[in-house]
Amino acid sequence: MDPNVHELVRRVFAETRSIENALHFMTNSIAADPLLESDTEGASSRGIWSQRNKSYKPPEFTAPHDSTTIDDQPSAAKRRKLESDSLEPMINVEKLLNPTAAKTAATTGTAETDKALSTVDAILQKALEVVWLTTTPPALKHPMPFNPVRNLIELQRLEIKAEGGKLVKNVVRAIGDIKGNGRVVGCRIVDFFFERTFLMQCDWFANEKSTETRSIPLSEYTNTVALFHETILRSDPDFTLEETELFLQTCLVEVRKKMEQDAATEVIGEEEEHLDQSIVIEETVVSESEIEEVAVPWWT
Repeated sequence: MDPNVHELVRRVFAETRSIENALHFMTNSIAADPLLESDTEGASSRGIWSQRNKSYKPPEFTAPHDSTTIDDQPSAAKRRKLESDSLEPMINVEKLLNPTAAKTAATTGTAETDKALSTVDAILQKALEVVWLTTTPPALKHPMPFNPVRNLIELQRLEIKAEGGKLVKNVVRAIGDIKGNGRVVGCRIVDFFFERTFLMQCDWFANEKSTETRSIPLSEYTNTVALFHETILRSDPDFTLEETELFLQTCLVEVRKKMEQDAATEVIGEEEEHLDQSIVIEETVVSESEIEEVAVPWWT
């Protein structure tokens, strides 16, 4: 509906109500005045005013001499009620003043859909931390200023080069703009920083074991971690350094799980292959009676 028409109808209805209220007030004022005498034929001289109840009892009327009775004439209150009843069906005030009421069901459905989508999105974001091991990194727009780290020496070199944020501009230029939040971006760029075989040699903190089995404490290389974080910030400015560190810890955990799963799958595959070979050998060593039994046609 045109907003101007809606406003006009609202004003007309408001004016009608105000006129009705004024008439009602005037009628009650006249009826409540004990000094006014009734000029109606057949009426008594005065009504009765009750000081206790603060109410006025109108004079009792007698039927006039002619054939017309007072009951045939509707009272002012009755006329107001009839006019109001005839006006209200013509104007749906609730619909005019609240035009969005019909959209409640659609709005509720949209809210439920958004809630379901947000839940699915949260599950997918969490799954990315595991799935990144099987994904392929995006194509580079420009060469990276360093190769993915393969060993401790290359990590130490990268730590020196990354001091003071010297490599941030070149890294961002090479990787380009990646859409998504910090976790999504981290999953896409982690392979540009570290090879997965190298991550299997790392822990987040230094362990207390002997030198021969001591893993590489990735958290001690703060310039490299800061470079990784600054790269993520170009796509997600709200991603904190603590979240970046937690993401890298998750990568270290997941890459070890992947290695253990692959090793277990390889062992199971070798056992199944050995079992298949044993079955083949056993099936080839059969007696003559078994050969005759197998040779029996299926239709007999």
